[in-house]
Amino acid sequence: MSPMTDDDLRKHRAASTCHNCKCIFSHHNFKVRHHCHLTGCYLFPSCNNCNLQLKPKKGKDDKYFLPVILHSGSRYDNHYIIKHFAKQYTEKTNEKDTKTTYDDIKIIPLNAEQFLQFQIGNIKFLDSFQFLSSSLENLVSLLFKGGKQNFHNTTRYLGDNDLVFANGVYPYSYIIYKKLQTIYLMLYKR
Repeated sequence: MSPMTDDDLRKHRAASTCHNCKCIFSHHNFKVRHHCHLTGCYLFPSCNNCNLQLKPKKGKDDKYFLPVILHSGSRYDNHYIIKHFAKQYTEKTNEKDTKTTYDDIKIIPLNAEQFLQFQIGNIKFLDSFQFLSSSLENLVSLLFKGGKQNFHNTTRYLGDNDLVFANGVYPYSYIIYKKLQTIYLMLYKR
């Protein structure tokens, strides 16, 4: 961990509750310095339980992996990722002899067209529909029944306005018109 600033040290000493779970520090659940395990920078005072749960997971070769979760990704989004995948994303150069190698793409298929998950380098793509088999609209409405307090980050960054939580309208006809107009102009310029 990199050294803490005086301000961070002061805030850490003054803290009496965990920044993550809001529990009071105790002899059994003591205060620790939660920090970024990649950069080493101090983040906030945390209880030991939260600190252990917030630690990033490591995969093979002692490297961290980043989970990317797509709802119903195996039916739609994953195909675009695989289709537009470029070899350069898995390129590795050996420092000794400057030999270039490429990582494998690890895939767990469901059938010939769908993947349960796949991994490119240290990025793992997961399909949340496999364990939350309902539409996103239904899942959000179930969570919204419990109140706006379940949407911590939404209310924190976008506010508590009802418009923030309302369904939006996507202007399909306008977008299609603009796209057709662009194609027409491109053809016309030839």
